[in-house]
Parts: sequence; structure tokens; C-alpha cells
Amino acid sequence: MTAIRENGDRLDYLVLADSPLVIDLIDRIEVICDHRVDAFEREKPASMRKNPQDSAAYQEGLREYIAAWRRHRNVEGGFWVASSQPDAAAHALTGTVPLADVKVAALLSDGASRLVDRFGLLDWRDLLDLLDGEGPGELIRRVRDVERDTAGEYPGKVHDDATAAYCQFGGL
Repeated sequence: MTAIRENGDRLDYLVLADSPLVIDLIDRIEVICDHRVDAFEREKPASMRKNPQDSAAYQEGLREYIAAWRRHRNVEGGFWVASSQPDAAAHALTGTVPLADVKVAALLSDGASRLVDRFGLLDWRDLLDLLDGEGPGELIRRVRDVERDTAGEYPGKVHDDATAAYCQFGGL
């Protein structure tokens, strides 16, 4: 979950779990992402790393992984996601930047950020340029094309939720 709000002369943000916020500031691009879930992602069972996704061994490892994932979700020492647990938001990454320095902000789900952080086909500047020039629909179309073309080449889900909001500031 990612959220922003204008608060006087500041832009406040909240980032929880695997939904990055990309802010194009006057002098840099800032990417805020909660990487606590990444530490858990590296702990997949050997049966998931060594077997094809359609094998019984992989599926058994996946069941184990999901059970362990659930034990680490929304608990101290684990990672936090928006859910029915109200205090999850208290564990979010929060901050503020001067609104006058903000050109644009992109709020992304992990599925929409895949061209950068999973597939390495774009950098954050390229992603912002794509959103500016062609919009969120084109970003998501490109993500889906790459997911289709690379099915089975990357661990985990072939498709993931893909949502993108592109916000311009300062009358740009």
C-alpha cells in the first residue's frame, strides 16, 4: 500500500510492503519501498528453487512457504501489509518532502514496478517517462507482455497485481 497527501508546503507519504513510491524531485529521483518482505522472499524452500513449478516437490515447498509467509506477516520482526489488522499502518515507512521540490510522484503496486525491479528492462527515470508520455495503461500493458514472454523464467507468480497512479505537481 502506498499513499501520498499534500500537507501545506509538504508532501507526506506512507509506504507499506511491496508497493514502491517513486518521487521525481528537482535534483533527484527518490524511491521509497519497504524491503522487509524481501528478506523473507530469499528464504524459499530448496524444493521450490530446484524443481519445476508444475512438480509435486515444488508444490509441497510452495505450501510450506505460504504457511511460513503467513507466520511472518503482520508480526514484530516480520513484514507488514495492509489487511484487516488495523495497526499494520503504524509499521509503514512514512516521511515528508518539500512540495516545492516535487515534480511528479508515481504510486505503484509491485506488479506495476516489475519492468524495473524484477525484469530490469527500465530504470526509474524510464518508468516515469513512460508514465508521463503514455500513461499507466501502457506501463501495465508492457508489464503483461513481458510476463507472458518470460513465463517460467522467474520464480514466483507469473502475473501480479498491477496498479499505477501518476501525479503531477507544481502546474507542470
